[in-house]
Amino acid sequence: MTNQSVEMKCACSSGDQAGRTWLQSEEHAYTYGGAQVRRGRAIYPDGKVRAVRAGIPDTFFTVPAHGRIAGRYVSGYLTHNEKGWKFHFASRAAAS
Repeated sequence: MTNQSVEMKCACSSGDQAGRTWLQSEEHAYTYGGAQVRRGRAIYPDGKVRAVRAGIPDTFFTVPAHGRIAGRYVSGYLTHNEKGWKFHFASRAAAS
């Protein structure tokens, strides 16, 4: 068995950020004794595509994640729609 990094790229056709967001597959999070973290890129509330670190989905609709904005780490969650992966802040006060 090989340890391949499979990415879930967005096959979206609408929006200017289409195709630029992605998230590693859930299989990547189950490494041999390592942290359950996946890498990806998502659209932040300001419209920019930035790096995120995500965990295992906690519901059918959201994936817990954290990212960095204005030099600070913020926690939140990822959702997916026709425009790609979008990062939502759990605490907006941390980013200001």
